Amino acid sequence: MKRSEQAQSQHDSMAFTLAGYLGRTQGCALVKADGICGYERPDPIKSDGQSLVPDLMAWRSKPSIAKSVSPNYICEVETACSISSEHAAGQLGVFAAEAKRVGAEFILLVPKAVVPVARDVLTKLGIHNAKIMSLSE
Repeated sequence: MKRSEQAQSQHDSMAFTLAGYLGRTQGCALVKADGICGYERPDPIKSDGQSLVPDLMAWRSKPSIAKSVSPNYICEVETACSISSEHAAGQLGVFAAEAKRVGAEFILLVPKAVVPVARDVLTKLGIHNAKIMSLSE
């Protein structure tokens, strides 16, 4: 989905804030963030022939070459203009299912004013394992 420059800036700022929260507050040893300077891009999640990249993935302990570890967090960031899009709906479904499959917490971060819309979207999609977090705009 193509966001406006302002919406993309808001999205990236929120993703950067969430990455810091996961690293500092949640004690994650490894945080990967899509399109955020200074972070490695998360690996895509494959579903029904699609490869979708979540905005963030985080691990409490670093995976090693010898031992692959599932992420503890799979996170998606949406803005007011993207939360109700078909693209977001597809991503949310895939990421929620993957989080459930690997035992990760699925976090949806939205601006504070968008929380009611996010709840409605998740309910309509039948997603019950998402934790909605918000930031003031």
